[in-house]
Amino acid sequence: MVIARRKGDRWWIGGITGGDEPHTVTLDLGSLPATRGGTLFTDGRDDRSFARTSVASGARSVTLHMPGHRGFAGVLTGG
Repeated sequence: MVIARRKGDRWWIGGITGGDEPHTVTLDLGSLPATRGGTLFTDGRDDRSFARTSVASGARSVTLHMPGHRGFAGVLTGG
């Protein structure tokens, strides 16, 4: 499940996975105004780690790799 909410020119995005298997999620950013970039954080392999994914300005999609039972959160700045 993925959810996005906007406040001003920023989009706050979050999602969770289910099941034990790792997941690859590709977020389609095409329905959002052109982004000027952003940062997304995914849970790492254990409870003490995370991975940071930078979203380039103008990106139309971003792919995240997550272990099972984990999630992601982040913010994108709109155009």
